[in-house]
Amino acid sequence: MKLEDAKPMHCHALASRLLAETRKIREEMGRQEDSRAIPEITGAEPREVYFEALVTWRKASRLASELGVETARPLTPTPALGNLLPGHVLDVLENVLALFGDIKDASRHQRAITVAPARDRSSAQRCARRPDPRQPRPVTRSRAPVHTV
Repeated sequence: MKLEDAKPMHCHALASRLLAETRKIREEMGRQEDSRAIPEITGAEPREVYFEALVTWRKASRLASELGVETARPLTPTPALGNLLPGHVLDVLENVLALFGDIKDASRHQRAITVAPARDRSSAQRCARRPDPRQPRPVTRSRAPVHTV
């Protein structure tokens, strides 16, 4: 969609989808839902909506980096504040949606990798205390019990 063709309703629909994706990611990560109510906003200027979209992108990018997700999705340069269109907001929100996709893919991949547990504690300890074959072994002398008559 061209920048000029995007309407505020397109941005609202994508923002609603992002909210649903956020809930899915939160559930997968086992985090609690925010108890605060989602604010109702009316009459927002395009620059206000654009900067809120940027904040959302930064938070999603920070979450991705905390989880070790490699992302190479730079944002398009910010236009002059007087030239902001709903299409610019839509572009940022689409980047956030792509970041969420990367985060979900990485979390699925991490859950697929499992580490086999040690059979028991003593075998894990034996493996951890295995001597280095290049080092000489210490000489130990056993003491035989002394019998007195």
